[in-house]
Amino acid sequence: MSTDTDIVVLNRKKGSIKGQLTKLHTFISQKEDKSETVITTHLEIRSRTSTKFEKLRNEFYRTVPDDDFEEVESSLSEIEDDIFQIEVSLKSLLHELRLNTSDSNSSDAKSIDKTVSIKLPEIPLPVFNGKIEEWNSFKQQFLNLINDNPNLTKNQKCYYLRSCLRNEAKSIETSEDNYQSLLKALEERFENKRIIVDTHIKNIINHEKIVHESAKDLRKLLDNIHKNLRALKVLKYDRNDLSNVLLINIILQKLDRETRKQFELSLVDNEVPDFNEFLEFLERRYQILNAIGRNVPFKSKHSDAHEQMNKTKSLFVKSSNFTKSCILCKDDSHSLHKCDQFFHFSPQKRYETVRENHLCLNCLGFHKVTQCKSKHSCFHCKARHHSLLHRPQLHIVNDDSSPSLNAISTPADATPDTSLSNVSPLTSCFVRQKKRVILATSVVYVLDKSGSIRKGRALLDSGSMCNLMASDFANTLGLKKEKINIPVSGISDTAFNAKRKSTGTILNSDGSFSATLDFLVIPKITDLMPSTSIDLEEIKIPSYVKLADPNFFSPAKVDLLISAELFFSILKGNKLCINNSLILQETVFGHVLSGTVEGKQEIQHCGLISQIENLDNLVKKFWEVENITDIPTSKNKEELECENHFMQTYRRDKDGKYIVSLPLKENIQLGNSIQIAKQRLDSLWKRLNNDSSMANLYCNFMKEYEEL
Repeated sequence: MSTDTDIVVLNRKKGSIKGQLTKLHTFISQKEDKSETVITTHLEIRSRTSTKFEKLRNEFYRTVPDDDFEEVESSLSEIEDDIFQIEVSLKSLLHELRLNTSDSNSSDAKSIDKTVSIKLPEIPLPVFNGKIEEWNSFKQQFLNLINDNPNLTKNQKCYYLRSCLRNEAKSIETSEDNYQSLLKALEERFENKRIIVDTHIKNIINHEKIVHESAKDLRKLLDNIHKNLRALKVLKYDRNDLSNVLLINIILQKLDRETRKQFELSLVDNEVPDFNEFLEFLERRYQILNAIGRNVPFKSKHSDAHEQMNKTKSLFVKSSNFTKSCILCKDDSHSLHKCDQFFHFSPQKRYETVRENHLCLNCLGFHKVTQCKSKHSCFHCKARHHSLLHRPQLHIVNDDSSPSLNAISTPADATPDTSLSNVSPLTSCFVRQKKRVILATSVVYVLDKSGSIRKGRALLDSGSMCNLMASDFANTLGLKKEKINIPVSGISDTAFNAKRKSTGTILNSDGSFSATLDFLVIPKITDLMPSTSIDLEEIKIPSYVKLADPNFFSPAKVDLLISAELFFSILKGNKLCINNSLILQETVFGHVLSGTVEGKQEIQHCGLISQIENLDNLVKKFWEVENITDIPTSKNKEELECENHFMQTYRRDKDGKYIVSLPLKENIQLGNSIQIAKQRLDSLWKRLNNDSSMANLYCNFMKEYEEL
């Protein structure tokens, strides 16, 4: 079964082959004189590229699932056509060069050509399926291979021509069933330069728009651009300054929103961007998306409230018959509820806009709210209006109660039990509190040892001097750990020693930011954060805000702690204050939430239970451990032999120490480990031969050990 990693590797190999073919195309289009040796070398490069392509095709056939097979086969066929066209062009150049040389040089050239031909695999005939934009390429290849071959008869050429036709082209009939009439009929039908040029231009203009970030869709767009521009260049329609500007604007409309944003950020001045630099940006963007695995639209397993709300609205829009065009910016690509301009309006301004345009207050559709069939209501207050039209209400809370601490005490008349059998004291307290502190957390993406992306939850701490990683998360990533012994101190000089260090790369969801950091690996960073669930009804988060941690309100473990080393580098300029106590700070990961929240008055219980065992049992266990067990009077054969060996071999040195030789068993079966021991000894000697000082130390030690 194929994996995403296998597909990524195969796509990279395919991109490498396309790069080789592009270099060959560039060589062919160059106008300077080319020597026979250079052309022959490029033919050999083409041959090796063709061999790599055949291996890659087989790997694709074994790996790609049936659902994607048709698309992959189409892409591979285009590469195969490119390889064939390059071979024909190179051989044509070689043939023209040889015609201009002397007879002797011509003889040598034929010898070289024969040698090259022997190395090349069998050339398949080109195929024409009736697409008018592919006619010129097919005709050039067929004429070079079949029409210009003097060894073929007219009937054979006619047979080969018919075998190359597919679909619409195959249905063409002629009054005279011969080669010349069939070729002429095809030329009359498909050799229309105006239509061919129009088709190539339409292929660029009508290319499908990329909705989400996708390496696969971006690669398809780039291939379509290169293919059609190459074909137009063959037809003598090369690009100029004006066409470059038009092409950039056309292609920008085909890109997803984030890619357009990244391109704008890459521009450093107000000059019109260069077309070649624009294509280089798209190539780099493709490599980034391909590296982080963004071949399908990204979907998190835990969708935040904003995404759920949008999903509900989009379902209603699809069930309606009105147009999706935005009434504010007149853009057909989105409707009003997805408009950036509408998001930045105040709730009151949004309400006035909806009323002025006579839209439904509940779903923003082109009908009255009384006719609305949507079963959904405001996400915040559950009222019958759209969540984007919600206006927070001010609530005056009269609270005379203050935080109190109530402890459970023993009644005065109760007599404590002074026996030591079982003492089980219970200490308990109840704390009433209303304010909750929210710390900034974010969902981040970390590269594991195989280059795949894993999702983790990070605590952003500007007061920490080191980055931390939980050991279970480090094991999941499989990153290499380095042994260290670094003391880490906290509050009240609480200290522990970190034993492991690991290096990891973190990214945001769209891959536009990445950083490589050193992490101290510790068993646990902190308890669940937050400690208890937070009521979202008390927090009025604007629906257009993208949260870095969509589930900040639910208790969950923390996998990473990002310190001040990176904290201030990830911050952006936008900051939003909510209820004068919460801050929404924009970062490269999205908006993080921190501050205090006024929640419902809850009772938190904290208890401590301890137990003292029976003192008699503890004393009994102590004496059982310290007491020497009775030594059996009878000894077995081995014990008697050991005793006799001791009596015969022991002696006392000048310091009074006992010295005795070790007893050895006879007829011991050691198995087949001697070969392994010899191999290890040989390996050890090889290492020692490279280090004379270490070899001397080893020999001295073994000699001393032998003399003991």
